[in-house]
Amino acid sequence: MRNEGLDDLDRTLDSAAALVAVAPAHEAELVARLEDIYRRLFLVDFADYDIDGVREAGPALRRRICAIHLGLRERIPDWAARGLMTRPVQTALRDVFRVARYARDLVG
Repeated sequence: MRNEGLDDLDRTLDSAAALVAVAPAHEAELVARLEDIYRRLFLVDFADYDIDGVREAGPALRRRICAIHLGLRERIPDWAARGLMTRPVQTALRDVFRVARYARDLVG
C-alpha cells in the first residue's frame, strides 16, 4: 500500500482548479488542459493506497472534486461567449465531468 498517489491526486486537483481560475487563450489549450485532467484522474488507482489514508482524506478530496466540477460548469457561459465551446471542448469537458464523478464515488 502507498499514499504518494494521494499527492498525485492533489496535484491533479490543483491543475483542475487552475483551469477554473485562469481563462485559456484558445480552444486547443482548453482541450489539452481538460484532456490532461481527465488522463490524470483516470489513471488514479485507489486500490494501491492505504485505505485509512484515503478514508481520512476522503471528505476533503470529495469537496475539492465537487468544487472543481461546479467551477468548470460555471465557466461554460464564458467559454461559449468566447467561441471556445467547440465539439472537442464539449467532449473533453464531458470526459472530465464523468471521471470526476467516478473519482468522487471511489473516494467516498
